[in-house]
Amino acid sequence: MRSCHGIGLRHLGLLSDSSVQARDIITAIEEKILQHLDLNEQSGPSGKKVVISRALREKSYLLHLDGFSSSIELEDIGIFEEHEHGKVIIEAKDPYLLRNFPFDKAIKLERLPPQDSRKLFDKIIDDETLCEQNTVLADLIVKELGGLPAVITSVAGQLKINKRVQYWEGMIQRLKADIWDNNLLELAGLAGAKLAFDTAYSKLKENDRKCILYAALFPKEFTIPIDILVEYWKAEEFLWCPIPTFSHAQIEGACVLKQLIELNLLEKCFDHHVKMPIISRRLALETPFPGEKNATSFVRSDPEIDGHLKDEEWEMARRVSLIRNQLEELPVSPRCEGMSTLFLQLNPT
Repeated sequence: MRSCHGIGLRHLGLLSDSSVQARDIITAIEEKILQHLDLNEQSGPSGKKVVISRALREKSYLLHLDGFSSSIELEDIGIFEEHEHGKVIIEAKDPYLLRNFPFDKAIKLERLPPQDSRKLFDKIIDDETLCEQNTVLADLIVKELGGLPAVITSVAGQLKINKRVQYWEGMIQRLKADIWDNNLLELAGLAGAKLAFDTAYSKLKENDRKCILYAALFPKEFTIPIDILVEYWKAEEFLWCPIPTFSHAQIEGACVLKQLIELNLLEKCFDHHVKMPIISRRLALETPFPGEKNATSFVRSDPEIDGHLKDEEWEMARRVSLIRNQLEELPVSPRCEGMSTLFLQLNPT
């Protein structure tokens, strides 16, 4: 009877890094496979890929590559078509990397709806009593994770270890922040989500990058009227409009929106409205506008957090968003000569 192996090459870090030489990527994968098969000492003069191919030829195995580099082929690591009983899953953040790669089936992983997200969370926690006792906190935490299975799994795994209510409460406070600290990014397992965002962002022209960063000024899960968003883009001169009319801006804005939606940086939610996925918005808020310093956009969208800016922040600000922040007053005469946008919607009058 053939033995079965599950080989998961996750967290190598080399698979999607174009700065790493192909040979280094291949070597890292080969060593991981040989280690899994307990064949580290058997590579010999014939080469690692030959040893791997012989070992797997008659075995049933599942090889999972978390990421992929277009500079290598499976044959380079000893995986051949004649391995009749083997299966390979390639998890690619950028589907264009696989456009010249033969595969049996392509599956696009969608974000989970709220109910399924909570089911996955509870399954990872694996403690019915704990989930029931913290059901409100669990719902709030799941909501902040944007329906991404890997992120939900990572955070739930930490909460399973740290069962204290105080830890869960601290987690939701950190998750609710508009910008996450680096420790939380690592804790939430967001390396894949950040790579996906960076890959999509890199495909955009400079002005289109400004358009998506501008959309992040709106609060999370805020439904943005498309006409208003396009009008703001036009006012900021992000759109290419040889004829400076709103009708021409709408045509150009529609093209930009189509690209941003196709790249999953924005999503249609109602007729004539879009919103930004929670995780993408947070990553966008950490990204400086092209040609500007890091701290030129300031967003305060949580009414539970003090929305007032410091004097030095007003002075540096190009864009300030205080939407739905419950502010009742602003500084009398802040120094903000360079500001182009100030959002104050949905605050007390």
